[in-house]
Amino acid sequence: MVKPKRLSGVAQLVVAQAQLEESRDSVGVAELRPPVMAPPVVASTVFPRRGLGSVPPEACRPWALADRPDSEFEHLDALADSLQKDGQLQPAVVRPVQDPAEPQIRYEIIAGQARWRAAKRAGVPFKVLVNPEMDDEAAFRAMVGENEFRKELSDFSRGKRYAAALERGLYRSKGEMAAKLRISPASLSRLLGFAELDSEVVSRIKDLRNIPVSVGYALSLAVQKGFRAQVLRDVGRVEAGEIPRDSIPAVWESEAGQGASLAGAIFTRENGSCDDESEPPRPMSKGAPSVHKGADGRLLFTAKEGSTGALTIRIPAGRSAKATDAFLIELEAFIGSRLG
Repeated sequence: MVKPKRLSGVAQLVVAQAQLEESRDSVGVAELRPPVMAPPVVASTVFPRRGLGSVPPEACRPWALADRPDSEFEHLDALADSLQKDGQLQPAVVRPVQDPAEPQIRYEIIAGQARWRAAKRAGVPFKVLVNPEMDDEAAFRAMVGENEFRKELSDFSRGKRYAAALERGLYRSKGEMAAKLRISPASLSRLLGFAELDSEVVSRIKDLRNIPVSVGYALSLAVQKGFRAQVLRDVGRVEAGEIPRDSIPAVWESEAGQGASLAGAIFTRENGSCDDESEPPRPMSKGAPSVHKGADGRLLFTAKEGSTGALTIRIPAGRSAKATDAFLIELEAFIGSRLG
């Protein structure tokens, strides 16, 4: 091994002087450069796997079957102010999730999406109740229970959530869904029918909460019957209440020349047997209901004509489930008298 040659005293002084001047020059250059900032120190966040906790809102996202569109979230500013002043009183229900496409997401929100949006807006931690055992069907029931009676949620959104759950296979049939969610099959069918309303018609509705399921379902049926152009033209009037539910689709049938003969007087058989051919129907004033009873005096149905000529037949609860011969004969006779 060759040892480095030792410098003389004079040489050492020369080298030292050179290093000193080089150091001064480097300081002058460094002063022209922007200072290098140290990375911020981020406090470690604990992400609970179960139970109550507070997490960054950015670590959460809504569940895939979340049923509230952006347009139906109101008062978020007021809710954000409340979170800043009073804190979050009720935790949101979440479950852990791992998504390689979004590694920053730790939870999906089952119930409490409005609170999550408000927490993001307010810049405060998000209080959650983590339930790792919650499967999709249990999550759906929890979401329905959270939002079912909220006024902010439209019937159209309710119908969409039920349709999405069926499409995802959470329930084997509409009957099973109705039974487990404790809603009537008829109500479920109307909601699903509303959810099938033509997308262009939906886009022309200013606020879907103005359209109840009875009207939305009637509009969907009207489109299926070939009145799409008329529905697109008049959906604003429907939303404003100018065309009532009882006039859908009769208002467009009359316009097209269909059912024009139904715009005459209303007839009724209030007395006697419903199949008594000797008793002619008696006309009533337009707009007044006609009452139809059987031989035993029990109400079979009532009928009423609206201002546009649309005819509404109302059947007492339980009557449609047990259609007696008297009921069918009277109904057939009434319709025949209207068409004749």
